[in-house]
Amino acid sequence: MHEYVFRIKKGDVEIELKTDNISFFEQQVNNWNDKLLNIKYEDSTKIGFEKQEILPSEINVENNEIQENQEKELEQEEIINVENNEEQETQVKEIGQEEIERESQRILDEYKAELEQENQERETFSQEIKDILDETNDSEENTNNENVTSLFEENTNETEFDNILQESMSQCISNIQENRDENFINHIKEKNITEKIDFLITTAYYLEKNQNYETFTLNQINKKLTENSFESVEYSVMQDAVDNGFAEVVPIERATETQYRLTEEYKSFVAERAAQNV
Repeated sequence: MHEYVFRIKKGDVEIELKTDNISFFEQQVNNWNDKLLNIKYEDSTKIGFEKQEILPSEINVENNEIQENQEKELEQEEIINVENNEEQETQVKEIGQEEIERESQRILDEYKAELEQENQERETFSQEIKDILDETNDSEENTNNENVTSLFEENTNETEFDNILQESMSQCISNIQENRDENFINHIKEKNITEKIDFLITTAYYLEKNQNYETFTLNQINKKLTENSFESVEYSVMQDAVDNGFAEVVPIERATETQYRLTEEYKSFVAERAAQNV
């Protein structure tokens, strides 16, 4: 026969149930269990504990608070990222500005070096022209003296001497006027200009429109002016034209002289003024 044992012990107190009657055993255990549950419920009531139910609305509120906290954290992270990006962009801009300044200074130095070289070449060219003119004058004077001496030695009359002198002078004038451009001279006179910068711009415009120049140099401008008995212009006049937006520098590799061209704004201005005068 089976024997059923149930033992409870707390500290020094021990309760033991031992029987071979299964029904009695179950009844007694259930009885103890009910009493223990009643004792716990009474104790919880005495100390103010009550059964609480969690409503769905409270769960939603709690979830919303969690979501709001997460959104605030994300916003804070975005603000930090934006600040970091702005700081990086500022650093990149500063670095880019430094590079632009260095490159601008390099171009300016090269430009100044080209200007110095151009001034030297212009001075050399002017000296060569002066030497050629001096040699031409000396040669003409010697030729005239030889002709006069020959005329006197041959006892020619005054009429023959005048004819020879006139022929010599005509030949000299013909050589001087060989490179003259009457269209250019008339073009300058029609403009009725007096300032050197106007001579420069007008000559550049003439070279482009009438002689198909895509670019021009200061020496080409002065050559055109002096060949037609006009005064040459200095480099400072060319610089004024660039500063005022009439002309611009054209970067050309391996160019021996600085190349320029008229700006589109200036050509548009000339075209509009011409249309108004029609």
